[in-house]
Formats: sequence, C-alpha cells, structure tokens
Amino acid sequence: MSGGYLKAMGAPLIAGDWCPPLRLDPKAPLKSMVNRTFAQRHGFDLIGRHVSFDQFGSAHEIVGIVGDVAEDGPAARAMPYVYACAFAGGWPDPEYVVRTRADQRALMSAARDLVRQLDPNRAVFGVRVVNDVIAGALDQPRLNASMLGMFAGAAIGLASLGLCSLLMLIVSERSREKWASAWRSARHPSRS
Repeated sequence: MSGGYLKAMGAPLIAGDWCPPLRLDPKAPLKSMVNRTFAQRHGFDLIGRHVSFDQFGSAHEIVGIVGDVAEDGPAARAMPYVYACAFAGGWPDPEYVVRTRADQRALMSAARDLVRQLDPNRAVFGVRVVNDVIAGALDQPRLNASMLGMFAGAAIGLASLGLCSLLMLIVSERSREKWASAWRSARHPSRS
C-alpha cells in the first residue's frame, strides 16, 4: 500500500513516519508500517527494525506505527498487521481509496477517468463508498438482531397469554367457589 491509503482510511500515525512516496526502483530497500496491535505484541521500539516474510524474500524496514484499522470488518477484533509500502508496479491489481468532503458519487466518475488517463488498459472493476461497505458488513448482525427481537417479542406474547389464562383460571375457580359457598349457605341457612 502507499502511505496515502492509511491516511485516507483515517488511521492515526502513532510513531515514526508514513510510507515514503511511491518509488519507481523495485530494488530500493523495502519499507513497512505496522499497526498498534502488532506493536503491543512486539514492543513499541520497532522503528528501524526489520521484519521478513517468506513470500517477499528480503526484510522490510519498519518506518511507522499506525492505529488499528478494521480491515477484517467491524465485528472482528484487532489483529497484528504489517502494511508493506508499495513500489510502482509492485501490485498487479491495485485498489484505490479516495477520501473526499464533496459528493462521493460524483467523485466516482472522476476517479475512473483519472485511472483511465494514467493507464488506459487498466480496468476499473468496481467503485464503492466505504459507508456502503460498512453497512453491508453490518447486514448480517442487523438481521440477527431483528430475528432475536422477533423471537423475544413472540416469547413475551406467549408468556403474557399464559399468565392471562392462568389468572382467568384462578379467578373463575374463586368465583365458582364463592358461588358454591353462597349456594350452600342459601340452601342450608340454619346450619352453623
């Protein structure tokens, strides 16, 4: 990722620096940033230290620590993340994040045009508003909560019906006892 990604996502810089500007030399030293959870597990003195991954082959220098970003969805707990600072052409299918205060939908067509100007052969597969992505991630929990609410309402309704029936049964038994007692008293008034 480029340093602009984490800035656009609103991640605060805790220590160190952002990723350096996009570099054109693929042989330049590799840089990375880590999140707060990674730093909490491995210590906050990570700036300048190196981390290596089997798939990259060489070590990445850690240049900064950023706050946790909900990369795996709003319900997922924070996991340790290492963000590799990109170099030009280093990722075959990049994704772009654009932050704006203007109308988001109007900016989408401008972003598509900009990508086509930079590389006419680059396909833009989809453009989504981050709020829509977050709302989509919350659809299942919302459905779960509404179903739970429906079942809770049905349970309260059934419990109320049962209590009402029990109360009616108790009242009818008492009424029957009173009528039977009154009938016996009326039939045999002299018995004491």
